Amino acid sequence: MAATTPSGGSPRWDSRPFRPNRSAERRGKIRVLIICTLVALVVSSWMKTTSHCCIQSDLPEISLLSSNFLKTSKFLKSRPVRSRVMFLRRLRGGEGTSTEGELNTKQSCNYTSQLKNLSTLSLDSETPPTAWLWASKCKNWMDAEKGTVVELNSVVNLMVRRGFCYASCESYGGISGFFDYGPLGTEMRRKIRHLWWQRFVQESEEVIGIETSIIGPEKLYRASGHLEHFVDPMVVTPNGERFRADQVVFLEVYNLDGDSIGYVSALDSDNVEEELRNLALKFVKKQKQDPNPSLLSPNKLDFRYLTNATNEERVLIPRPGELKPAKFSQIRNFNLMFSTNIGSTSEGATGYLRPETAQGIFANFHRYKERMTIPFGVAQIGRAFRNEISPRNFIFRAREFEQMEIEFFISPDTWPKYHNYWVEAFWEWFLHLGIREDMLAKDVHESKDLAHYAKACTDITFKYPFGTQELMGIAARGDYDLIRHEELTGKDMKASQRSQMTNKIRPHVIEPSVGLDRLFLALLVSAYHEETIAGEPRKVLRLSPSVAPITVGVFPLMVKNQRIRDIARNIRRDLSRHFTVSLDENGSIGRRYRRMDEIGTPFCVTVDFASLEDETVTVRERDTCQQVRVSISRLEDFIRKLL
Repeated sequence: MAATTPSGGSPRWDSRPFRPNRSAERRGKIRVLIICTLVALVVSSWMKTTSHCCIQSDLPEISLLSSNFLKTSKFLKSRPVRSRVMFLRRLRGGEGTSTEGELNTKQSCNYTSQLKNLSTLSLDSETPPTAWLWASKCKNWMDAEKGTVVELNSVVNLMVRRGFCYASCESYGGISGFFDYGPLGTEMRRKIRHLWWQRFVQESEEVIGIETSIIGPEKLYRASGHLEHFVDPMVVTPNGERFRADQVVFLEVYNLDGDSIGYVSALDSDNVEEELRNLALKFVKKQKQDPNPSLLSPNKLDFRYLTNATNEERVLIPRPGELKPAKFSQIRNFNLMFSTNIGSTSEGATGYLRPETAQGIFANFHRYKERMTIPFGVAQIGRAFRNEISPRNFIFRAREFEQMEIEFFISPDTWPKYHNYWVEAFWEWFLHLGIREDMLAKDVHESKDLAHYAKACTDITFKYPFGTQELMGIAARGDYDLIRHEELTGKDMKASQRSQMTNKIRPHVIEPSVGLDRLFLALLVSAYHEETIAGEPRKVLRLSPSVAPITVGVFPLMVKNQRIRDIARNIRRDLSRHFTVSLDENGSIGRRYRRMDEIGTPFCVTVDFASLEDETVTVRERDTCQQVRVSISRLEDFIRKLL
C-alpha cells in the first residue's frame, strides 16, 4: 500500500528519484580544503626559509614566494583525507604532543623572529653561514653563559640516561669508583684522545708516542718512591666507613659565653665555610643554647683539617654533615696502589697496577735517548689505577681512570721557560675544545704543597658543580726519577743536547698530565644548558663539533615513504665514511631534534618531499636553530667546512 501524507496525498520522495542531502558532504569538503590550504601555507613558509629564495616579506609565515607551494599542494590533493590529516599532525609535532617541529613556525626556536636575519644558501652555494662556525659563535656563547651554575645531578642524570657513562656492573649493585662508558661516551672520549694526540704528538717535531705495560714490578715503584710516598691519610669510623683525613674540615663550636660545646665537620669544598656555619647553628640550637657572635658575623671561621686534630678532638668530631661524634680511629697512611701477584703465588712476585703512566716512560728512557736529543718529549695515553679511600663526585675521583701524559726532557736551567710554555699551550687547547674560559683558572702550588719530586707545579683548575678542582697539572719534576732508576738499574740516563752533541747531561723533566675522565666531565658541565624556546623547555649540550659524539643526525621526514627513506639511508652511508652519523626514524621531527640537541649533535639533515624533486636537504644547526637548503652532492663539503 502506498504511503499517504496527513492531507491524503502521496509524499514528494515517493514520486521522485532518490536525491540525498549533499550539504553535509559539501561542508566536509570545505573543511578539508581549508586544512589543506593552511598546511600548504605553513609548509610553503618553512620551505622558503630553507630554500635559495631569501625571505623579504614582513609576514614570512604567509608569503607564497616559493615554488615549493605548488608541489606541496599537488601532493596534498593526490592523497586521501586520512593521509592529509596525518600529514598535518606530523607537521605539528605529533598527535597530542608539544615538540619543536621545525616545520611548525610557531614551535621552531622563535623561527618567525629569526627569518629576517637568516642567511639562507642558494642551491649552488658552498659557503656555510658565518654564524654556524664554531670559532665565530663560541666566544659570544661563553660571554652569555658567564657566571651560570650547573647542578651536578642534572649533568649526571643526562650522562646516565643517554648512555654517556654509568656505574660499572650496575646489575650487581655497582662497584664504588669504577665506571663504564656507553656508545656516546666512548665516541666522545675517542675524539678527545685523537685531538690531544694530533695537537701534542702528531704536529710536534719533538714529541714521540709510546705505550707501556699497565702492571709493573715492585722494584719499579720502590725506585719511583710510590711504595713510600704514594699514600693518603685515612681515618675509619666504628662501622667501617673510611675518610681521607686531609679532606675533612672541622670547626669547634662555642656558645654565647665562649664555652666549647662540641664540633661539626664537612668535606672540603668551595662553600665549606657556609656549610660549617649552618651545621654549627643547627648544633647550638639542638643543645638549646645561644650561638657565639662569631657564627653570626661575616668574618672567616677558624676551621681546621682533621689531620691537625688532637687525639681528644678526633674522637669527638662527628661524621661530615652530622652532629653525633663519629669516634674516628687513629690517622694512618694508606697506600693507593693496587697490588697483584705475577705468576703463580708460590713464586712470591708482587706487581702493582700503575698509579700513573709516567714510570713506564722513565724506566725505558735509555731507549728513547738513542734517537732523540734534548729537548724532546715522550707521550702516552693509558689507564691508571688508584685505590681511593673515598671515591666521590661521580667520575671526577675514581679508582680506574685514563691519563694523557707527556714527559718532556730539557736542560736543567731551562725548566721555567718550558714550564710556562706547557701551561699556556694546554690553556689554549682547552679553549679550543670549547671549555668556558670563565670556568678555568691557574693554581700555582706553594713549596710546602709540592710532591716529593717536584721543583714547581701549576694546576689548571675547573669550576665543577662541587667546587673548583684540578683539571690537570703541569709539574717540573727535576731529575729525581731518572736518578732513582739509574741507581737501581745501572742504566746510563744521560742524553745528548741538540746544541752540544758531545756534552751529555741528565735532563730535567716537565710533565703535563691531564685526566681524560676529568676533562670529559668538564666538557659536559661547560656545554650543558637549559633554556625555554617558544614556551617549551630544551636541554642542549653546546659541544664543539670536534668532540661531539655524533656529528650529523639524518632524518627521513616520512618514514613510510620508501623513496625518502632510501635517500636518508644513502646519505647516512656516504657521510659515515667521514663523520659520526646517526640515522633517526622514530617519532616526530621535533622529538628527533630534541634528542639530538640533548647529546650535543651540531647538525641535523632532514630529507623531505622537496628532496625528491630538487635533490636538496634541510640542514639545521643546533645552537641557532637555523636551517638552510643544501644540495645532497655538496653536503659532505658543506659539513666539513663547519668542522
